[in-house]
This record gives sequence, C-alpha cells and structure tokens, in this order.
Amino acid sequence: MTFGADDPVRVRAAGVDGPFARLEYSQFFGRFRSEADAAGFVLARLEADPHHDVQRHTHETAHFIFLLRGQYISSAFGAPDVCGEPMLIYNPPGTTHRDRFRQQGSGFDGEFLSISIAPDRMRSLREGLDLSDQPVRVDSAEAFGLAANAVSELAQWEPASVLAVEEICLELAAFVARRDVAAKHAPPWLAIARELLHDCGDAGLSIGEIARECAVHPVHLARTFRRFFGCSPGAYLRRTRIRRAAALLRTGRTPLTDVALRSGFADQSHMTRAFQRALALTPAAYRRTARGDCGD
Repeated sequence: MTFGADDPVRVRAAGVDGPFARLEYSQFFGRFRSEADAAGFVLARLEADPHHDVQRHTHETAHFIFLLRGQYISSAFGAPDVCGEPMLIYNPPGTTHRDRFRQQGSGFDGEFLSISIAPDRMRSLREGLDLSDQPVRVDSAEAFGLAANAVSELAQWEPASVLAVEEICLELAAFVARRDVAAKHAPPWLAIARELLHDCGDAGLSIGEIARECAVHPVHLARTFRRFFGCSPGAYLRRTRIRRAAALLRTGRTPLTDVALRSGFADQSHMTRAFQRALALTPAAYRRTARGDCGD
C-alpha cells in the first residue's frame, strides 16, 4: 500500500520530545511526502523538518537513508563531515546519533528517502548475511542506482512495485555485508526461480517465497538472478508479462481487459502503464502497429 502527501494520517513529523528520543520502525524527523510498504520494507520520501533542530536520538530498527537534496551531517563510518547527494547511509538497529540536515538560514532545506527494515525481516537477513553492526556510508555507484530506482518505484507505485522494491532492498543489504565468492556457473535452482516467475500469472509473488521454493537465501537469489540474467526478478517478470500481452495483441482481437488479465497484469490500466514505460506505446497503439491497421 502506498500513501500520498495529502493523507492526513501519514503526513506527520516525528515530534518526539527529549534529547534522547527513541524512534520506532519507519519513524523519522521530517514531513512524510509519500510512503509504501513492500514485504517488510517501508519506503518513505521525507522533507527535513524546518521547525526544530534534530537532537541526539536512537533508532530502534535498521534503515537506509538516501540523500536527495541538501547538506547532511552524519557520524556514519566513511562519511564526510558534511554530505551532499548522492549519499547512501546504513544505520543498524539501536543506532544512537545526531545525524541531521545542516541548517541553511532559518530552516533545514533537505529531502531524503528512508528505507526501513522490519524486525522480522532483519532477523531473516541476518540468517544469511553478516551485516555491519555500525553505521556505514555505502560508497557504490551500483547502490546509488538501486536507491534511485526505489525513488522511481515510490513515485509510480503499482502492484509489481512490491516485488521490485523487495529485491532492491535485498540487494542494498548485500552492500553492508561480507560478500560471498560469486559462482561461475548458473546453479540448478536458478531455472526453478525463472519458471516460478513465468508461471505466477497475476498472483502476488515475493522474493522470499521464490527463495523458499529454491531453498536459498533471498539476498543470494536476488543477486544471483541479476548476475546470470542481467536484470532483477521483478524486471524479468515485467518483461514476461509484456511479451505475453504483445503476443496476444499481435495474433488476435481479444479485448484489452482480457489481454491484461491473461498476461498477469492487475487490470487494463496496469498493462497500459507497463507498455508506455517499456515501449512508449499504449497496448491499443501497439496492436494497430503490429497488425498494420491504420484504423481504430
């Protein structure tokens, strides 16, 4: 589910009193502009709170901070005294700090994406990853790209975004863990993962569910899939749905609503957005072009 800036419940500032405030899961100082939940990860886009300076505080749960605008002061290992974008920081559970936006004039001009990790999800991650127990700066162009993709998903949320965001978050977690030696050959379970994506239809499928079927850790699945197929599982699923729909549009006159449902989309509007994003055409325009039909 995703929430917008006009929702009076979700637009909030973490106005917690005291110099040692404890911030709970997905709680931050700032004004929430949008927010979405994806399989144990909560994405939120926030503007820095202009009304008060941020004092020393503790975060009860782990999270990433991706700087979008402004100057940010962080105590994370490897971070400069004052950070500018792009900047990605990981804070483990129990982090106590005074990380904040630098005051400019009378306010705090800043914007950031937060990625909060639910406690249950964190326990699952630690079963397969040796995650850092200290706040760290993630200095990687690939990680910046993943975080930027999360920003885009949040801005254009759709049913497939849940899977896409889950895999983004899993891959980001791998950047703050010790790396395993990469396999040279595709493991047999990878074919099972691909078949599950082909067969899932319009059912909601998470990386965790696929990983359980393949008997591997979700982070290992996400990274191995990208290594051998050149894209994430979510991107592969989207391409598979578009290919199915394109074949139906080329070879018959099935109503667009039925094409969408048979191809695994939630509805016709979901299919239309996917086509416009991938092909810069609506499904109807694609059908006319593919069939050489200049009429309606």
